[in-house]
Amino acid sequence: MIGFDLSHHAEARMRQRAIPPIIVAWILDYGRDMRHHGASVYFLNREARNKLKRDIGAKPYAQIENRLDPYVVVSDDGTIVTVGRRYKRLKRPGRRSCSRRSSHRQARKDRKQIRPASAT
Repeated sequence: MIGFDLSHHAEARMRQRAIPPIIVAWILDYGRDMRHHGASVYFLNREARNKLKRDIGAKPYAQIENRLDPYVVVSDDGTIVTVGRRYKRLKRPGRRSCSRRSSHRQARKDRKQIRPASAT
């Protein structure tokens, strides 16, 4: 490949998902990374896409723009674990909102503590 260590799983996923090695190289070179479940996930955000567009030119960028949605998962030892396509935004770690389910659970817990003892 182009100079990075790929696991067998990553090679298979690149073939299955038709993601060329040059796209993976651009994601690793220009992309933003974030930690997720003990590995680094690289992807191209708007800022990285604009920098790539400046570097390769507007016309070539327009031809590949619709193929820049993949993400690349890299382990701590530098091996690419897998490659996939993003269909929705990646969630940032550490930003937990209070979900409806957890707030209901907490309310139920509070009611149990407040409930008076039955008189017998």
